[in-house]
Amino acid sequence: MLRSTWTYFGLGALVGAALFWVSDSSGWLVTPGLGDVAEAPLAPREERIEGSRPASSAVQEQSSTRPPTSTTSSSGLTTTSSDPVCELPLCQLHERSAPQLFILEHTDGAGHRMKSILEAMAIAWRNKMNFGGLVGQLQPLTDQHINFRVISDAIFGEEASKDLYIYNISNKPRWEGVFDSVRQLESGREHLKEKAFAYCHAVNEWGYDRSIPTSSYFPGWLRNELRQHLDTRPLLFAAGKVSVVIHLRRSDLERSDTRATPDAYYYRLAKEIGHIVSFETLDFHVWSSTKNIPAYDYHYWTSKDYDGYRERGMTVHLDEQIDNNDDMIKAWTHMARADIFIMSQSSFSMVPAYLNTNCVIYPSNIDAPLENWVDGKDNKRSQYQASLQKCVARAVEGSQTERRPRRAVGTAPCADHFAMIGPIRFYSPVGSFLVANWLISNLAYSNFFLQPRGPDETTRWQGYGFDFVHNLLHMTGEKVLQPFHDPDRRLVALFNGEIYNWEELGSELGSSFRSDGEVILSEYQRHGGSFVRRLDGEFALALFDFQRRELILARDPFGTKPLWFASSAALGRFACASYRSALERLGFEEQDIHQVEPNTALHLRLPSTEAGEAEAPVVIHQAAVFEFDMRQHKADTKDWQKLFLKAIQKRAGSTRFAPGRAVPAMCLSDGYDSGSIAVALGELGIAPAMYTVQAREDVRVLLARLEAMRVRHMNASWKLTQLSQEEFQREKTFLRENAEKVFYKLRPGYANVDDKAAAGLSWIYRQAAHFGQRLFLSGSGADEVISDYGAYGAPLEFHSTLMGHFPENLSTAFPWLNFYLGTQQDYLAKEESTAGAHGVETRYPFLDRSLVQEFLWLSNDAKNSLYKAPIHEFLASEQFPFVPGVKRGFSADRNLAGSSEGHDDAGAARARLWARARARERGDGGEVETATVAACSHQCEEEGSFSLEELMEVVELESVRIKDLSEALPALQRARARRAQQALRPPLSLAAANGVEPTPGVVILTSCMEEHYFLTYCGPLFSSIGEAFHSPSDESRPRVPVVKVMVATAGLAAATLEAVSRVMPWVEFAPFQEHEEQLSSHEDPTEGENYRRLTYQSLKLQQYLLLWQTRILPLKEVAFVLCMDSDMVVAKPFMHVFELLQQRQVDIAFSYYDGTREVPWGSTEELAFTKKKGYVRLQGGLLIMRNSLDALQWFATWKSLTEVTLFHNENENDLGQRWRDLLEEFKGPSQAALAFLLTQGEVEKVMKDAATCCSSLRSIELESLRPGGENFRVTMMGLPTQYLNDAESTADGLLPQTAHIVHLKGTWWRNVLPEGRREITTPTRSFAWNWQAFELWHHHYVHFLRLLRDGGFEVH
Repeated sequence: MLRSTWTYFGLGALVGAALFWVSDSSGWLVTPGLGDVAEAPLAPREERIEGSRPASSAVQEQSSTRPPTSTTSSSGLTTTSSDPVCELPLCQLHERSAPQLFILEHTDGAGHRMKSILEAMAIAWRNKMNFGGLVGQLQPLTDQHINFRVISDAIFGEEASKDLYIYNISNKPRWEGVFDSVRQLESGREHLKEKAFAYCHAVNEWGYDRSIPTSSYFPGWLRNELRQHLDTRPLLFAAGKVSVVIHLRRSDLERSDTRATPDAYYYRLAKEIGHIVSFETLDFHVWSSTKNIPAYDYHYWTSKDYDGYRERGMTVHLDEQIDNNDDMIKAWTHMARADIFIMSQSSFSMVPAYLNTNCVIYPSNIDAPLENWVDGKDNKRSQYQASLQKCVARAVEGSQTERRPRRAVGTAPCADHFAMIGPIRFYSPVGSFLVANWLISNLAYSNFFLQPRGPDETTRWQGYGFDFVHNLLHMTGEKVLQPFHDPDRRLVALFNGEIYNWEELGSELGSSFRSDGEVILSEYQRHGGSFVRRLDGEFALALFDFQRRELILARDPFGTKPLWFASSAALGRFACASYRSALERLGFEEQDIHQVEPNTALHLRLPSTEAGEAEAPVVIHQAAVFEFDMRQHKADTKDWQKLFLKAIQKRAGSTRFAPGRAVPAMCLSDGYDSGSIAVALGELGIAPAMYTVQAREDVRVLLARLEAMRVRHMNASWKLTQLSQEEFQREKTFLRENAEKVFYKLRPGYANVDDKAAAGLSWIYRQAAHFGQRLFLSGSGADEVISDYGAYGAPLEFHSTLMGHFPENLSTAFPWLNFYLGTQQDYLAKEESTAGAHGVETRYPFLDRSLVQEFLWLSNDAKNSLYKAPIHEFLASEQFPFVPGVKRGFSADRNLAGSSEGHDDAGAARARLWARARARERGDGGEVETATVAACSHQCEEEGSFSLEELMEVVELESVRIKDLSEALPALQRARARRAQQALRPPLSLAAANGVEPTPGVVILTSCMEEHYFLTYCGPLFSSIGEAFHSPSDESRPRVPVVKVMVATAGLAAATLEAVSRVMPWVEFAPFQEHEEQLSSHEDPTEGENYRRLTYQSLKLQQYLLLWQTRILPLKEVAFVLCMDSDMVVAKPFMHVFELLQQRQVDIAFSYYDGTREVPWGSTEELAFTKKKGYVRLQGGLLIMRNSLDALQWFATWKSLTEVTLFHNENENDLGQRWRDLLEEFKGPSQAALAFLLTQGEVEKVMKDAATCCSSLRSIELESLRPGGENFRVTMMGLPTQYLNDAESTADGLLPQTAHIVHLKGTWWRNVLPEGRREITTPTRSFAWNWQAFELWHHHYVHFLRLLRDGGFEVH
């Protein structure tokens, strides 16, 4: 606290002496000083959960060695951890400290040998081990006389066998663990020490546990990496067709052998595939052999046995030289990269099946099929046809891209690359990039998530001591490569995004640039480091000036395109990349990686190239890219509407798109944002491809929109899809394996790949990419900027800070949380990652800087007049159907096929539409498969499209109903929003609701005294916490096992505590027997609160302080401590609160009355403000604090001030009168102390206004309580009581829907709860006003007693 404030109140010496050190002669505890816990680990302000794919240690240079340390194996043998291991990137899958897994090389065929290697790598991946290599056979020849070392080099890279076969059966390392099976290995994995050498006899039974997804062993990224060297080999497939490869096992089998799958099986499959995809579009190839292994001189099969395949138009490839290395690799290459691969019953088939991520059809004898495999023999199963159709459809979608040979990124082009390609002309350089100040040795691994963002070309160039990598998505003009390079001025730049004003900037010079990329170096040369302020676009760029030794990293005003950098001074290493994962995979530690913030240009100093040792660049300057003007001076939205059309034109109106990419794609919902984009495109004469995933959208509004476009001659195609559960889960799996994982800052522990909306978007992006629509217009940003997720002063989401109400002085609120950060960054990251995984470029017209500035210029009255006022008026002026005031959000998991959500008119319309669509599509009315309705506002070219008239007839959409939908009065929504008890309801934790455990661990601290009152109030509290967070009975509610309860007790029998601990193991008791003499001797519960002495409040806080300091502070997994009175009951989970505090970086949260809680006994003002001086009322009994040393010192200070209020208010001096006034005003010592601490003594000045004292963040400075410690700061923020600490009545007696914790206080304990009576009469309470609260308490009271009795404890 500021020294002047302490001096004014005369408290400095008092607090310093009384906080922790108390004499034990009085029976009080001696609490160790804070100095004793200075080294205790603290919960970080924002802790990132590690993803499922840790950065590979293989990113370190291969010359690096591990320090030799010795460990002793279970057999007593000694292994030196510096013994060599396989250093290939696919071997070193985790940190170098991870144990190394070895297997024995098989002695039979090539298929069995390679299959074992792939399985061993997969097992190592799942069990957080590295693959140390094989114990090789002395004879490398297989049964077919194939040199398996040559085969290994072909699969894993040149000379890879030297890494894989370091050891052999005559030169084995010493094992620290030997396992007979995968099951045994996985059960004993935790006992392996770091860097231990482990050996497993058999790895083929890796799928022994069917409950474990096979993707845990074989994730998509690993399969792609295992295939990378085969991807560079030429293919024999016909261009433009869907390739189907059949492998027939014949040569080593007699004709009667059941493993020789009959030809009829393959003929049937070919026919079934031909029914799904026209035979004319299929390219069939058959690989087999007639020659037996050399050990036998007889053969069972001849070339004539394959005539049936030839007659069906299939190309047959017979390996007549079975010992030919190249023929074997050619066969595996085509099988692994075929659009559809039909396996045989052989290990040889298993190898390419593991590598093929398209569509694999397997025979029934495989125990653990991967996710993209279909059982071809199970054709009697009811879902067989649907599974086969989806597998083939996936193959067809990827047929144009998946088999394209990827560039061999492991080898760099010559240093003079740009001299080779002639004059440099750069066009629309969207994609991704990666730069490092050393030669990247594991580029395929580190570039894994970046490459799909630029699927058309990956280029690499080295110069000036840096390695530059760029992945290109070709959108406009000729395809030319990055980076940009000016050798005369020693400038190099990489760029991701689009600059829209490049032609204007060129005209200033009297010259014409041929692309937006050329403008970057030109503008830098003209304007120096401030050039980024002149760029109007969506971009992330890195510009290196090696002449000036300066680097500029910049993102556009809203950070639409991602950009990260990492710097390690210790290693002298630096890198920047479009994705964080690339930096993690390069080996940077968590603390070394940073994101370039939105609207930021970072200037870094590059080290001298003459420096003797490697150095990392350091940040020397930071500047804003664009500064917004806060003047609100425009009364109408006409200019905004004009600029909105211009923003769309910038992003979708180019005349220089690459062939086939001129059609923009978009989502069409029934909401504001997509509707405005659709009608704007129509106004500009641009025909979009519109996609809708049926979630909560009203199909009547969607069809009304299509009809409106037809009437106005706006052309557009539209696909409405209802996803199946399987399709939805498949998209989620795709994202987990192929999309950059970004943890939301708004909801710690929750990532984009967990987001339901991302799965729906993924399906839409997949469709758009398939049809060549690489440009996608998104409505993201409209909610954050135009409404901040609020309407008419009420939040639509809990993270809204403006609540849709803009103040007269905008600078007092700017920038609000979601303007730059919050959901703005989280949802942009979601869209960029999801679209990037499909090679789609997303653009955001609502985040056009000129458009946003135009919105900010609107007067606050214009902004507040309507929900999303400028969009509302734009849609109304265009007479485009919409439902005013409705915000649905994209819940892609709603209304999946087979579900029956919604029984209103909209739900009935949906049901009729999908019944018609399925009947037409299949004729069987199936209800569980994905179905699509295609339509157009004009003529549809797509076969099977519905006419708009037919669809409108199906949903019974008449013109009068369109009018009803379009002209619903905004006043209705406004009135609905004003019902604070409903509109202020915060959502539950989205992380928990999606099955993701939130990051923050929570300990609830409370106290329970005396047996009678323990059963009456503590028991119901425990029961309610258990039901909210621990009960397994209701699977629909999120369970959060991180919540535990720690209870300070006195006056309770040990048997009672033991009984509760047995039935509620998450409750931990801390008895304070020495405090029992502080308890009251009153036995009559109607004696008010005299069952305890008033001085006990101070003692209770002392107990909390001790428990926090000694038991909770050292726990890293605990992020928050919640102190709550025991006279409370939890109504529902409230983890969303901790997510909010984590996001806002709050240290101390308290509850206050915000003036919106309505009560039957008086006005909202009477409840919200104190009676005499009109201070904002604080609610006692609950505090939430970060589990940190600073927060603990704050709590100690508050505890001391509470004691001061209790013991010093009777002093007959000005100071005593001051405390008496505070105590009387706030009706409690803890509230008075809280107000004093919150305002730093300026109660009269600060507590008059809720916005000043409570609803916004307040940072206060305090003196350290540790000897010699420096002053520290904590951040405090209030939460409305109706969310967390509701103690008030309601007119109908129902609990408000906002209530999460109900505070039963005052006369409840005296008259209602002890005897269970249902009558109470006080000025502010009656039973009729509180009956549901009583029922809630009674439910938990009975439940608690039942638990005790069931546990064998006798309750009287």
